[in-house]
Amino acid sequence: MDATAGIIRSFIALNIPVELHETIGRIQDRLRYFPGASAIRWTRTKHLHITLHFLGDIDAAQVPVLIEAAREICAQEPALNLTLTGAGCFPSYEKPSVVWLGVAGDTDRLVEIRRRFLERAGPTLGEFEIHPFVPHLTLGRVKNGCYKTARIFGTALKSVESKIGVVGKWQARCIQFMRSELTTAGSVYTELGRIELTQP
Repeated sequence: MDATAGIIRSFIALNIPVELHETIGRIQDRLRYFPGASAIRWTRTKHLHITLHFLGDIDAAQVPVLIEAAREICAQEPALNLTLTGAGCFPSYEKPSVVWLGVAGDTDRLVEIRRRFLERAGPTLGEFEIHPFVPHLTLGRVKNGCYKTARIFGTALKSVESKIGVVGKWQARCIQFMRSELTTAGSVYTELGRIELTQP
C-alpha cells in the first residue's frame, strides 16, 4: 500500500537507539518474573520509541505539510541529551495501564518542541485534543480484562522502583513521523519522515 495515499494512522516520536535495545530488553525480561506480570503485553524492542503525540487517523496528503512544519521547528534546535531512568506505571501503581521507563535530561526542550509543533499543526489538522505530556518510554501495556492481576504487578514494581536507576543515555538528533498499521500479528510501524535537529 502507498504510504502517502488515503487515511493513515500516525504519530510523531523519538525512536530509541538500537544500542539501548538489549539493555531495555533485559529490564523487560526481569519484570516478566514479577507477580502479576502475565497481565502485561510487552513492547517489542524493535518498536521502542517515545511518543511525542499520537495524531490518529489523518489524510495522508497532510503528511508533507506536517513534516515541513516540524522541520522548520527542529531546524532551530540542537540535539537533545536524554537519559532513561527509573520505572513506574500510569496512571498509578494501584490501577496500572502502562508500564514505563522515565526520561530525564533535555525534557523541557522536548516538551517545548512538541508544543510548538502542535501549535503549527492546528490549522492543518483542525480541532484535536491535546493531552498533558510526560516524556516516557512505554515498556508494556495492561491486557484487556487483566486489571486485577495488573494491580499485583503494580504493587511489586512499586516495591523496587528506587532500585531501577539509569538505564542508558543518548543524544537524540532527529524526530520521526511514523505510520502505524494494525494487523493480526500486532502493530507495524513505518517511518514516513525523519526530521533532523540541526542547530549547531
